[in-house]
Amino acid sequence: MQRTRWMSHVVPAGLLLVVVSGVAQGQKPPVQLETLQRGGRNYAAIEAALSSMASAAVRGDADAFLDHVEFTDPQFEREMRNMAKDLKLHTPTRVEFRLADDGTAFRTIERKWAEVSFTIDYDMPFDQNGRKMDGPGRRVQSTYPECEFRCDSSGKWRFAGEVWKEIAGDGFVVRYVDDKARPAAEIVSRVFPISKAHVDEGFGIAGTPAASKHQIIKLYENMEHLKATVYLSMPDPVLGGWNESGESIKFLSSYAHDERGWTRAFAHEYGHVATWELGERASELPWWVAEGAAELAAEKWDAPGGNDRQVRKLAENGALAAWSDIASYHKARQEVKYLAYVQGHHLMGYVSDKFGREKRNAWIASAASGRSIDEATRAALGLSFDELDRTWRDSLKSEKK
Repeated sequence: MQRTRWMSHVVPAGLLLVVVSGVAQGQKPPVQLETLQRGGRNYAAIEAALSSMASAAVRGDADAFLDHVEFTDPQFEREMRNMAKDLKLHTPTRVEFRLADDGTAFRTIERKWAEVSFTIDYDMPFDQNGRKMDGPGRRVQSTYPECEFRCDSSGKWRFAGEVWKEIAGDGFVVRYVDDKARPAAEIVSRVFPISKAHVDEGFGIAGTPAASKHQIIKLYENMEHLKATVYLSMPDPVLGGWNESGESIKFLSSYAHDERGWTRAFAHEYGHVATWELGERASELPWWVAEGAAELAAEKWDAPGGNDRQVRKLAENGALAAWSDIASYHKARQEVKYLAYVQGHHLMGYVSDKFGREKRNAWIASAASGRSIDEATRAALGLSFDELDRTWRDSLKSEKK
């Protein structure tokens, strides 16, 4: 039967929608417009800025890369800083930015900016398991749709992200670029408050300052575009959504096709957001803990018992992973990555059933404070992690009651 261990009752938050549209992410309308064309002064200046970003990327110079980025909001800043940090670990051997042939430049009394699309084309010398490759490496290409570049008083141009259209709600905003994504954005604007209320209650943060933080949601039409906004080294061949601590929640606009699917999707991804609030070092949690908690948060919208049947079958076939093999997103092999979700989910459910929701949250919070998973298990659950693992695996040998 459907488990109710996540929470007992949810009252969805009220939703007020305000449609926001405009140029340059809601800034004042332009008073002067000009065509941005190849060979023009502003076009050449933006091209030079992108060339400098490319040079910084192949040097693994995060600071120089970020010097060409305008931080338009805290979540965009965190995303770009995480991307730049990864350049130090996974440095491309070649990066080329190619601007579209034309765009539009705008000027007001206060400032100047431009909107133009571009393509990024680069070689990444790491395979999809993060191992260094011989030879030229993986070639990756991605087109960014219309993006904004801002010019400061000294004449320096900086990348400021995509030009978004928006649907605003109470405490959140859904952003999308292409009008084709508008129907998905409208569904998301309706279901996100339902997912959020469910998750806030389950993690015990409902009504706290942590639950009142403004959330940005971004919908992408193209998978390669989505992947390129995370890390240039993105190893996953398929990526439908993404979220890290302090970042926006990102999804392909085609990720789900109805309200139930989108509600489940946001219960998972916002589950990560809530997890980050449980401790200042939550971003260092073992990967299976983060994904397992998020999957447990979303199981209300799954077929009853599906995860339990899947994990019992894996156990029967000797196909469960060692926890250390799924403790790091970057180090996990592609063939076992899915186990961070399904195996982590099952252990989270086991802890919830055996110890209760409050102790489960205390366990996650203890690990999120910087304790090892063994220390957190002893502190919150009163046994070692090896003992917990053993009793959990033993439970898989018996029929589910």
